Amino acid sequence: MILEANGKTFEIRLKELEVRLTMDLPNKDASGTGSSTATLNGGVKAKKLTVNGTLPGEDAPHLTDLIRIVEAMDDAGNRQVYTISDKTADTVDIREVYFTERFDVRKRDNLNAWQINFSLLEYKSVAEKKEARQTENTQATATTDTAAGTPVESTNTAEQQDEEHGLLWNTMKYIDNALAPSE
Repeated sequence: MILEANGKTFEIRLKELEVRLTMDLPNKDASGTGSSTATLNGGVKAKKLTVNGTLPGEDAPHLTDLIRIVEAMDDAGNRQVYTISDKTADTVDIREVYFTERFDVRKRDNLNAWQINFSLLEYKSVAEKKEARQTENTQATATTDTAAGTPVESTNTAEQQDEEHGLLWNTMKYIDNALAPSE
């Protein structure tokens, strides 16, 4: 596993390295007081990599360096974000991470080694970037008149909207207008 930030590269040299992926997929009960199994999708949350491995006792300077990158902050005082290179991370499309939750080091005297565990949380996930692009596109559609400061409607005409919705929607709209014409 390799982490990179600010032009500096750090290879995590743990023996028996295990990298585990966890994804939170929250759902909320939508049944109210009924017995329905319906749920509401809570979105796709950031993926988390849990890293576990051992570091030989003679490699104490590597542990010191690892603790320094765990504690590192950016110029704004936030945890340092690292570009990651790891087979598991690459497989699930994780490109940037930061240390989160707990960093745990235990001395294993019988092996003259340290057992090290930590978690890396995905920074700016693919889902988050996609959601941000959709928000930008929505904002671009509803522009603002700079002279008056009032919102300007989208330039789509009724005909363009009808073409976008499809035959079923247009048929239903026709029936709706026939039964209760809009004023």
